[in-house]
Amino acid sequence: MLLRLANLPPDISDQEIRALVAHVQIKRIDFIRSGNPDEVDVWLELQVNSRPWLNEIAHELEGRVLRGRCLEAYAALFFTH
Repeated sequence: MLLRLANLPPDISDQEIRALVAHVQIKRIDFIRSGNPDEVDVWLELQVNSRPWLNEIAHELEGRVLRGRCLEAYAALFFTH
């Protein structure tokens, strides 16, 4: 299932992103570096089995501060298999 993280620092690494969701297996990380060059968004494809679990992860990440930035997390309304 897909989760979008927004307002990440421009020099964020894969390892930092994986550390944010260490309790869930990440299948894929897609960086989105468009718009504001000082801000990076990512799409995470997570190995989760249900919408409630994905929503819980998004809720855990929403508002978390990373290097002085307040993260935004969105559980996608669509999912992948």
